[in-house]
Amino acid sequence: MDLNPKNFVAPFEKYEFANHVLDTGSNLAVVPMAWLTMQTPESIVEEAQVPDADTLAYWIQRLHPVLERSAAVVGETIFATCNRTGVEGGAVFAGTSAIVGIEGGSVKVYGCLGRGTEDLLVCDVPGARFGGADLPEDGSRQEGMTHSSYHHS
Repeated sequence: MDLNPKNFVAPFEKYEFANHVLDTGSNLAVVPMAWLTMQTPESIVEEAQVPDADTLAYWIQRLHPVLERSAAVVGETIFATCNRTGVEGGAVFAGTSAIVGIEGGSVKVYGCLGRGTEDLLVCDVPGARFGGADLPEDGSRQEGMTHSSYHHS
C-alpha cells in the first residue's frame, strides 16, 4: 500500500492508505518512502536544507480523509515519513522527511528535513498517545512510559 492509488489504477479520490489508517484506528503511521521530485539535481545541493514544499503538500493531500474526520476522532494521528534523498541515475529523490500531526481538522508539522538533508529528525510530540498510554503534556516520564519523541534518520 502506498499514499498513491494502488498500482495507479484505483481512483485518486479513493485514498486507500488514509482510509486504512482510519479503518484500523491507528494513531501512528510510519512510512518509509523513495519519492521522486521534479526539482533539479542541483537543487538538492543548492537548497539542501529547504524542504520540497510541493512533495510535503502532496503527502498531506493524500491524507485528506484523516484530516476530514479528525474533528470527530479523539486524539492526534501522527504521520512520520522517512524519504530518500539524493540523485541516482536520472532520478532525483525529494528528501523532505517529516513528522506531521493531524487533529481537530488541523495539520501541524512537528519537524521536516530539507530536500538534500541526510540527518536524524528528532521531534517532541506533546500529548502523544501510543499503545494506549497517555504521555504527559509537560514531557515528564512516568514509571514504565517512554518519551514522546520520534527519532528518524
